[in-house]
Formats: sequence, C-alpha cells, structure tokens
Amino acid sequence: MNSHQTDRDFGVSPLLVQLVATGFMTGLIWFVQLVHYPLMQGWPHDDFGRWELAHRDRTGPVVIPPMLTEGVVAAWLLIRRPKGVAARLPLLGLVLLVGIWASTFFLQVPCHLRLSTGWDAATHRFLVQSNWIRTVLWTARLGVAVAMLVRYQPSGPAGSGAVKVSSRGEDTPHAPRAFPDPLASSSMGLPGSRERKRPDRQDV
Repeated sequence: MNSHQTDRDFGVSPLLVQLVATGFMTGLIWFVQLVHYPLMQGWPHDDFGRWELAHRDRTGPVVIPPMLTEGVVAAWLLIRRPKGVAARLPLLGLVLLVGIWASTFFLQVPCHLRLSTGWDAATHRFLVQSNWIRTVLWTARLGVAVAMLVRYQPSGPAGSGAVKVSSRGEDTPHAPRAFPDPLASSSMGLPGSRERKRPDRQDV
C-alpha cells in the first residue's frame, strides 16, 4: 500500500452512504427545480409570506439530515480514501459540495427570507434561475459518487494468493505432490512380476 493509501480498509459502507444521500438530494433538487419552485408563483400572493414560512418549516427536516450526511462522509472519504479510488475523486466531491452549500446559504436562503415577508416576482425569478447552480452541482456529485463506488477495490480474504517462501526468501509456487504410479509397481519385484522362461521345444 502506497503512502497515499490508508492503512485500513473501511469497506464499501461509506461509499454506499454517500451514494444514497447524494442520490436522494439529486432527485429532490431536480423535482424542486422543475416542479416545486415554478409552482410557487401560483401560491396566493396576498398571503404568500405565511405559505413561505410553512414551506421552510417543513422542508428543513427533509433536506438537513442528508446534507449533513453528505458533508461528514465527504470529509471522511477524503481522509480515509478507500482502496482503488483515485485521490482526485474525494477531493472533487468535496469541492462540489462546498459549491452547493455556498449557493444554498448565499443565494437561495436569502431569497426564501425575502419571500417570507411577501411575494416578490423578481426574487422568485432569481430563486428559480440561481437554483440551477445546485441542480448541476448535485448532478455532478452523483456522478462522482458512482465513479468512486465503481473504482472501489475490496480487500481479498486473509491468506488468499499466498505463495510458498523458500529458504532463500524467494517466492516459489507450491510444487505438486508426486504419487507413485500403481502400474509401475508390477516391475518392482512383486510376486509374479517376473516373466517365466518358456520351455524350449528341444527340452521336451
């Protein structure tokens, strides 16, 4: 194992957790981008702030746990990179996640805060347009998660691939054990193995 590889293989579990969390958020963000955010324009404009507050209260418990899971697993995979996974993939996944969080807290969250005070067409339009950033980044992160899982090389069972070490420290394959040929035993002095001399006609 090289210097860039961890001294312990933690298995495929972190990669599966990342794939599930990122896959969930990718599907959710596409639904939000294509269905949910555009339909907000049809909410009652005279009572839009109350609708927006209810939307924020119900959306938080759905998106916060998988987003936090993504952050923890992304940092973990960068520190404890699984065997076979190139170093650039966990780093790229973390960079994409930082971009997603930056877009969320600096672009989308301020839009929701302004809309919670009442309907504003320009703010809603900017919310829909800027959310494409998260949609593209989360889609790219899902591709990275799949690539990491595909490249993962699980450790083989203990003792597999063992070779015999000679007295000189050289790796040599096990020599097949030789067994006696039962057909050759007839000529090794066993009773009846010697041919009897046939009598000559002149001796009769």
